[in-house]
Amino acid sequence: MIWLTFITLLLLAGVVLLVAWLVHKNMTQTVPNASIRILSVQTLGPRERIVIASVVGRVYVLGHTANQINLIAELSPQEVTGLSGSPAPMDFAARLSELLRKAKK
Repeated sequence: MIWLTFITLLLLAGVVLLVAWLVHKNMTQTVPNASIRILSVQTLGPRERIVIASVVGRVYVLGHTANQINLIAELSPQEVTGLSGSPAPMDFAARLSELLRKAKK
């Protein structure tokens, strides 16, 4: 009787693991979207970051936190030509303030 209970528990644990794996596999599948690209990311804190993203040819500077995403500025594509496909520059703060000054003009 104990063996039957043990085998039943093992089968149930296997079914739970299988379902969890299937859910994880289906949740992580993403469709590639060429119209949205992240050009640069700078972490400001554990859950805060500044993101420069290109969406259908328009470039946005976004503030991203755990609870929300805010639009900081919109830049022209010419202002961020050096950021495409490259890692974030070492002096991100100076570059960002320069881009924001240009955007306000």
